[in-house]
Amino acid sequence: MHNFAADINRNLLGNIKYRNNVVTGEVAVDNGNYTYDVYLSGSAVAYPNIPTTMREPDFMVGDAVEILIEYGNKEMPIIIGLAKKIVQDIQTIDINTLVTTLDAYDIAINSAYLEGRIEEIDGYENCLLRGFHYGLTTGYGTDTYTTGSFEAGCYSLQVTGLSENIYNFQAYVLDYDGDEQKGENKTMTISAKKIYVMYQDNDTSNHLKQYDISGNLLNTWSVPTGYYETNCICVDSNNNIYINYGSKIVKRDINGNIILTKTGIDSADAIAIGPDGYVYTREYNGPNPLIFKRDANDLEIIDSFAVYVKNWYGLTFDSDGYFYMCNATDQRMEKLDFVEYEVVATHSITTNGADDSGLCVVGNAIGMAAGFQGAFTMPKDLSLSESNFNLGDIDSYVHEGPASLGDAYIFIGDYLGTHLTMQSYNSSKVLSWQVNVSSTGESSVDSALAAAYPF
Repeated sequence: MHNFAADINRNLLGNIKYRNNVVTGEVAVDNGNYTYDVYLSGSAVAYPNIPTTMREPDFMVGDAVEILIEYGNKEMPIIIGLAKKIVQDIQTIDINTLVTTLDAYDIAINSAYLEGRIEEIDGYENCLLRGFHYGLTTGYGTDTYTTGSFEAGCYSLQVTGLSENIYNFQAYVLDYDGDEQKGENKTMTISAKKIYVMYQDNDTSNHLKQYDISGNLLNTWSVPTGYYETNCICVDSNNNIYINYGSKIVKRDINGNIILTKTGIDSADAIAIGPDGYVYTREYNGPNPLIFKRDANDLEIIDSFAVYVKNWYGLTFDSDGYFYMCNATDQRMEKLDFVEYEVVATHSITTNGADDSGLCVVGNAIGMAAGFQGAFTMPKDLSLSESNFNLGDIDSYVHEGPASLGDAYIFIGDYLGTHLTMQSYNSSKVLSWQVNVSSTGESSVDSALAAAYPF
């Protein structure tokens, strides 16, 4: 026999499985059997025989009560308690929202965390699956999920392998019955890594150039004269650029627009992005060097700690919770824990490479651009002395700002003493590409740096 009851239930409730409405009403008749006739939302006709969830109800005629319209079906009202005597129209407060899509966060060059929330509503039981649909259109095409038994609350999953584009995503769950429930669509923007070079030409004009990861020039902007100490420019996961001018930090977006100028900086000589998304600066309070942890949004100080008084150069972070600086006073590399703020390892630098040395981290090695001394690498665990990095045609001067693309070194220097060139090497020190940054005779040998998001 055809199951007409099931058909009616499906047609009536199938699209509003998790919809609840709450309205107010006034008790008209106490039926004496724990049901009541109630004027709903100011109606002149009482709705008959409405039950209640109260164990020992004592509603009286004239009392204002709250009525739950289960699953959005007006034929299924139930009294859930007393209410203020305010008549309100029927309003949907939850419409098929077993799951809500929240904003993505920690959006990086090729990855992001998607977040959703399972709502705790009437009729809810633990979900069997929770995840996200995502893709370049609202057709999505890709999904990520976990299975189990999931209670109400927020959840998040990381998606990787993304490329430069605008992505759509949608939270979804399989409820206790195995039915898919979806949240709303949201979007996020992924920006591929960019390389930035800041340099000064013979006319003392300053330039900021933007390249893609293959060395293709994308944009050129004129900028004020920079500070040009080692590691005085850094880039975050959204390709925002932070330029340290010693007494201020200027933040620019991916299009070169100034979005923040932070003044009152105390003689900063280095700036770097951490894997935690914070901006770190080395500054001086009189003779005392301090490492400041700053919020990337407003560059306000979150934390700080003192390092001993030495002549420091370079500042770079790895993804394991450590940062590195060159101690030029004692000619050694120092590895510090940026959670406990303590030195965990040191190693002597056998050349004069600690002076004017910019730093980056690629894989398990530290890259060093040490002025007239050339370029070097040293193991991150500081177990060995530095080894020479042959840059080929960069033969007269290596500038202080090397960069890391995660698995690649970026060095910038003079090409046969005539103009600036930029080179990219893989982690095995094999040249990947080389491009000219300036025209012949245009560069000044002590004023060029490169930067990119390193993680």
